[in-house]
This record gives sequence, C-alpha cells and structure tokens, in this order.
Amino acid sequence: MHQTLTAEFDWLPDRKPARINALHDAIPVGIAVLDRELRCLRMNRRMGALAGLPATAATGLPFTDVWPEAEDALLAAASLALTGTVVEDIALTGPLTGPGRALVASLHPHSEEDGDALLCIVEDRIALQRCEAELRHFKDLHRHTLELSDLYPWYCTPDGMPRTTRRWRERTGLGAEDVATPQGWIAALHPDDRAPFEAAWTRSLTNGAALEIDLRLRVAGSDVAGGEAHRWFRRRAAAQRDAEGRILQWHGTDEDIHERRIAEDALRESESFARQILDNSPECVKVLDMEGRVTFMNIPGVRLMEVDSFDCLKDRPWEDNWPEKRRPQLRTAIDIAKRGGTGRFLGFCPTARGTPKWWDNLVCPLPGPDGRPQRLLAISRDVTDIQLARQALEETTALLSGVLESTTDSVVFVDRDWRITYRNPTAAAIHEGRGIRLGDDFFDVFPQQAQSRSLFRKAMADQTPAVFEEFVAALGQWTEIHAFPTAEGLSVFFRNVTERRRVEEERRAAQEKIARLARLDSLTGLSNRLYFLERLEQALREAPDEGVMAVHYIDLDQFKAVNDTLGHHAGDALLRQVADRLRGCIGAADLVSRFGGDEFAVLQPELWGPAEAEDLARCITSALAEPFDIDGAQIRTGTSIGIALSRRDGAEADALLKAADIALYRAKADGRNTHRFFAPEMAERLKAFHDLKLGLHEALRRGEFELHYQPLVCTGESRIRGFEALIRWRRPGRGLIRPADFIPVAEETGLIGPIGEWALREACREATRWTDGIGVSVNVSSVQFRDRGLVETVRQALADTGLAPERLELEITESVLLQDDDANLGTLRELRDLGARIVMDDFGTGYSALGYLCRFRFDKVKIDRSFVANLPRCDGSIAVVQAVAGMGRNLGIVITAEGVEEQSQLDAVRRLGCHEAQGYLFSRPVPAAEVPALIARLREGG
Repeated sequence: MHQTLTAEFDWLPDRKPARINALHDAIPVGIAVLDRELRCLRMNRRMGALAGLPATAATGLPFTDVWPEAEDALLAAASLALTGTVVEDIALTGPLTGPGRALVASLHPHSEEDGDALLCIVEDRIALQRCEAELRHFKDLHRHTLELSDLYPWYCTPDGMPRTTRRWRERTGLGAEDVATPQGWIAALHPDDRAPFEAAWTRSLTNGAALEIDLRLRVAGSDVAGGEAHRWFRRRAAAQRDAEGRILQWHGTDEDIHERRIAEDALRESESFARQILDNSPECVKVLDMEGRVTFMNIPGVRLMEVDSFDCLKDRPWEDNWPEKRRPQLRTAIDIAKRGGTGRFLGFCPTARGTPKWWDNLVCPLPGPDGRPQRLLAISRDVTDIQLARQALEETTALLSGVLESTTDSVVFVDRDWRITYRNPTAAAIHEGRGIRLGDDFFDVFPQQAQSRSLFRKAMADQTPAVFEEFVAALGQWTEIHAFPTAEGLSVFFRNVTERRRVEEERRAAQEKIARLARLDSLTGLSNRLYFLERLEQALREAPDEGVMAVHYIDLDQFKAVNDTLGHHAGDALLRQVADRLRGCIGAADLVSRFGGDEFAVLQPELWGPAEAEDLARCITSALAEPFDIDGAQIRTGTSIGIALSRRDGAEADALLKAADIALYRAKADGRNTHRFFAPEMAERLKAFHDLKLGLHEALRRGEFELHYQPLVCTGESRIRGFEALIRWRRPGRGLIRPADFIPVAEETGLIGPIGEWALREACREATRWTDGIGVSVNVSSVQFRDRGLVETVRQALADTGLAPERLELEITESVLLQDDDANLGTLRELRDLGARIVMDDFGTGYSALGYLCRFRFDKVKIDRSFVANLPRCDGSIAVVQAVAGMGRNLGIVITAEGVEEQSQLDAVRRLGCHEAQGYLFSRPVPAAEVPALIARLREGG
C-alpha cells in the first residue's frame, strides 16, 4: 500500500507545495519527508500528532531524536532505502509510543528537487492488533467450543465431495485419503445406515434442502476387537448460497448423541416393559388422585371390572363402584395411604355387569418430588375362587370331621410346636390306655426313628405330604403313615398294615427267588445272559456322559477236546474252575456271567479308558493259561477275548455284545489265547469271511477249483524241471478269485484240509501225464500240518495216482516250523521217507530260516521274489542271492529263484549260482490243458 502511495506522489502532475501538504494532511497516517541524514524536511499533521510536536516545528529536526530507541533500526533501514529498497515494519518504541499505541514505520526511496530523499510513513496499528487479537480470541473460542462439545464439523462441495476437518478425522480414526471420496465417507457409517443416509443425502443434494438424520458412525479408540466401534450421531447439513441462491458449499456437523440415544432407547424399553407388566397383569391396577378419583386403570382391570372402556370410570370416585356397606373399609384404606402407609381390605363388589366378585385390595402412596404422597396406587386382585374355596373348605371341614370320627385309622393333629392338638376316637382309645393326653409332645409319645422324624419335619417345613411305612414299637405293629401339612401343623394318619406286609413279603420273596433262578447259571453259580443284559442296559442308561465301559466276550480254546476226551463231567468241572478264576480277576464293580457252553462275558463299568480293559483281558488270559487239575489230570486250555467299548462301539446292549463277539472272532483268527478290541473293519471282514466261507463249501462240492501250473526252469540247460501247482477258484459271476483272498479263510475254517487234499491229488494225477520225468510242486499250508493224517494223505495220493514219489515236491513256509516245530519236523521226516522232496518256500522272509536248514536238510530252497526283483541293479539283493546260492552249493540244496521276469534277472541268478528259475519270463501260470504246449515251446527254446 505504502509503495503505491509514494509512486502516486512521485507522478503528481502538479506538485505545488500547498497542494501536496493538503493532500498529506488528509491521509490518516503519519508522513514525513527526510533527507539522506534523516533530518525532517516536512511532515503532515498526523505525523506531528504522533511525534508530539507541531508539524511546522519539525523542519530540520533529526528523525532519530523523535524516537531515539529506534535509532539503530532507522539508520539501518535508511541505508537500504537509499539503494532503492522499501523497508517496512520498523517498530518505534519510546515515550511517544505509550501503552495505547503500536507505531510501525516504513522507509521508501523518494526524490526531491534538490536530490534524493526518503519518505517515512508511520501508522498506529493498535486497532489492527486489537482486531487480530479479537479474531484470534474468536477462533480460539470457536475451537474450544467445538472441542468441548459433541459437534464434529465437515464440509462438502455443491456436488457432494466431502471435505472433513481434522477434529472429525481424529474422532473416526480415518485419514484424509480414507474419506476423500463420497464412497469412503459413506463407508465410515454402520452398514445398516449407509443406504438410508445415501438416499437422504442424495435428496438434499438434489433439492438443496437441509439434512438431518440419525446414524451410527465409526469411532476410533474403542476397546472392542479391531480397535473400532460405532456410535450414534445426529448429522445435520445446510447449504451456503450466494446472492443469487446458488449453492457455494455445504456446511455440516455430526453431533454425538450416543448416550442420549441409548438413554432414550432404554427409557422407551422401560416404558414398554412397564406397559407390558400392566397390560399383562392378572390384577386390576388403578391410580387415584388424593381425593380418591380414578385417573388410570390398566387394560386387564377394565376387563375384570367388565366395563366397556376406561372413559366411563375416569375421574370418578373409586368408592362409587362399591356397595354402600363396603365403602367404610375402602375409605379407611385410602386414609392410611394418604398418611404414607399401606391399606388393605377384603371386600365383595360386583362388576359393572353384575358378576359377583371378591376382591383383595391394596392401597399405597405414590410419592411426588418432595417425597410426600402425591397420588395413590390401588391394586385389586380377584380372589373370588379363593373365597368360594374357603367357604367350600369350611363345609368340607365339617364333613371331614364326621369322617374322622368314624374312621378306623388313628388320626392325630399336631401344631407347629409338635404338640398333639386333636385325636379321633380311634387314636384316643389307644392313647388313653397308654396315658397319652392332648398337648403332649408328638415325638415323646411316638419315639420314631431318626429318618422318620426327618420325614415329619420335612413335611412340615416344605408343606409337602409324606407317606411311609414304619414299625411302631410302642404299638407292636407295622403302620402305614400319611403326614399332610395343614395351616396349623400336620395331620397324621396311622393305619395298621401288619397283615398286608406279611402277605406282601411272602409274595416278594417268592418272586425274587423265581427271578434269581431265572438269572442264575446253575452250573457255575454265575449270573446268566439274561441278567448280564439287564445289568448292561441299566449301566448304559445310568452312565455319565464321559463314562466308558467295556464288554469282554470270552471263549475257551479247545474246550470241545476236553469234553470229547475226558467226558462231560470233566468239562463241567473245568467250567466251574474257570468261573472261580474269572471271579478272582474282576473288580468289585465288575460283573462276570456265563452265556452257555464255554462262553463267558464280563461287564467292566466306570473305566478311564481302553487301557483298563486291556489290563483285565491280560489278567484273564494269564489266569486261564495256568493248568487246571481235573480229577488228577492236568488240563491246559487257553482263552480268546473280544472287547467292545461303550459310546465308541455301540450305544445299545445288543450292539455292544455283537461288537464284542466280532472282536472275539478276530482274536480266534489271530491265533487264539489273545484278545482283540473291536474295530469297524472287523465287521466288514467278518461279512466277507462268511461270504467266502459259504462259497468255499459250495465250491468244493461243485468243482469250482482248478489248478494252474508255472514252470520251474533249469538255469544251466533252459529245460523244464517241473511245475508248481497253483490253485485258482473260478467263482460263478466273479471270475477267478486270488488264492490270497480265499486261502486264509479256508485255513481259519478248516476247509484248507479237504481243499489241500483235492489239490494234492489233482496235481499228482496231472503230473502223471507229463513226459521226461517232469515233477510237480504242491504247496502245503501250516494248518494242514496240524492234521496228523497229512502223511497218510500224501501216501494215499501217490498210491492212487501212481506218481513216482521223487517227482512230488511239497512246499512249506517257515511258519510251519514256528508252531510245534518238533512235531512238524517229525512230519517232514516222515514225508521225506515216502520219497517226496521237501522245499522251503519264500526263503528269507521269515525269522529263523538258517536255523531250520541246520535242523532239517531241505531238498530245495526257493529265494523269495523280493530279492530277485531288484537284480541286477541292487548290490544288497546280489549279495543275498549269492550267499544263499553258495549255502545251497555247500549243503547240496537246489536253489530256485522266484519272480524272474526279465532276461537280465535270469542272467544274474544264473551267474550268482541259482540252479532253477521261476517267473513270468518263462510263463504265467497256465491251465492244465496248456501245459503240453508250454513244455514243447520251452523245449524248443521259445
């Protein structure tokens, strides 16, 4: 401003001193023209007033003398101004300034006729500073007002683009970039409030109307998960318009009304709750003024009074509804309530429609703000039924009194202090003979057992009847006692039931004996299957949610042999001793029962887990493995146990027994004298087993088995030395069944005997058709070795078919020698004596093969295919095959390599010293009809 002013002075067209001075005097700031040494050439009136001297007297006066405290600042500023620079905001201090002034000078370059000069302009900025201070104060006040209020301002462009304030963003915990778009701004709202706000805001933006809406806004700093929550705000917005009504900007605030909203909701809920109580109360609730006029009645009260609407009762005295003779009671109750008490009375008052009603009325004060009664609350409860019942009771009491006087039961009434207050004639006749009088203590007269006393006291305290029977020594009889609570105490009825008790006891004893015999195994003294099932079902019903119980299904091994060899007397004695040992194994809470034959069961409740059941099973197995002394003979038997656990294997008794039975079957299949826990797959295996078992019976009868033959080839000459006979089952509808699927079933069921005998005869018969002395190799199961008739079966097969014994090879596995090896070694020697050759199959897969080779000189050893499969690449397999071949060479045993499928494998086993090879390289197993062609092909080297 000052620079512009000096420019105007410099370019005035007419610079006459008079005009210039007049112009200077009209300006409201101090102006002085100074020479280069800051001496005053002239000044206007305002400058003279500021300097405190006449303007005409200032000529030649150094300007620094006027404000000596600002001398340094003025001199420095003059140096700059003389170079052409405008220097502003020079503070002038000193006596002339005073407390009410704020003088600020500026120096401007200026030119006079006689050379360069300076123009000094001085203004008093005290008013400006005061305005600025007031503005700052207003801004601070506005800011503090906002900070202390629940208002959070925001702005929007005319098209709705949000501009949030720092305070708004601090409250929401959002950054400016988060709410820079309408979408981000709306996203700060509660999801349920976004659509309503967006619709209302769109309307305001469209028509310019003010906005007011309650919504929930995200707030920061909450303790909830994620660090945010939503609070209720009232959002208001209004448009700022220009002179023509166009919207320049939207100004808005978000007012935090959360506590108010919660309080209002709670108030509405409280009012609704109170209204629900009043509207659902079974009583007539009224509010009276202090004059007894009705000002309010709840809806149920209107219905109880049978009026059409409350309007016909409003502002009318309550007593107008009552009969004249009942009004004094009502007025007394109202007077009591007016004095701050509670009045109550029982009265008869018909409804508006004349229905007779008895009412129990209560009147109490409703205090005002000063604590004194301002209104009255009257509650009337319809007790018509109670009153009528009371009248009926009085009539009944009279009738009952007549009954009590005539009954043969002794009836005694006692008060709450246990004093006898009444006795009927029957009781009086008994009492008089024993000196008992009214007022005596009930318990002294009839000294009861402690339990009986507690029943009487409980009936009195709980107001509940007690019925029990007791032998009353004072009367020498069994008495049925009924104690009924009354308002005054108890009424006690005594009835002599001695004869009835005797008859019932005799009947109960007979029934218990029958039931006991029906649930007892007479041979062992154990409970039977019926009792076991009952106990099991009861245990399942009463078991806690986390409780586990076990069912052990026990079967003796080889019990049939005891019966067959020593007779049923010995078998019965054995069962009794087994029962005794089982009793010694179980715990106090366990139950052991005999199901019949050699089957037993144990119920083991309240277990922590399967380990306890397994411990018991091991204890039983160990106990029954010890020899039994039967008539001087030592008998050994084993046991197989199947175990099922409740909750896991079944929730019903039948399901648990079935599961235990299946597990028992599995234990037998796994070698007997052991135990097994039920597993779901056992049921599937059992089903498949039974299916195969039934099929095997029919297969043997229908001739569904057939033998296939795989050649055994000499590695040196590539000629056939023999064939291994491999059984197949061609089952109708299912094709060929693998031996691995049905041989184990045949072994478990004992069918392996007849099947093996058929295979032996068929192989011998077929071998007699082969030329060049080609032999046949037949597999013999370890189960067949248990049959001491095996040697005779082989002898008979050779005799019947005419096959030379040296052409027959019998293949066994190491498992044969693991079971009763001494007896099996004897059988092997007898078979060798027949002339048959003995072969160890699958050598290297068992446990003690080398030891068996020392105990019995086998004619041939077949190396298991697992050692041949990796030849010639695996050094380990090479070493094993080479070692076995060397052993055979030293012991004179033929070594056969199984599973030869490639030429490289044949070359390897030949190089390592094996005498024979067998595998798909030469041929798969073929039916008997294809054997001649196979012999011819291999003879020709094909």
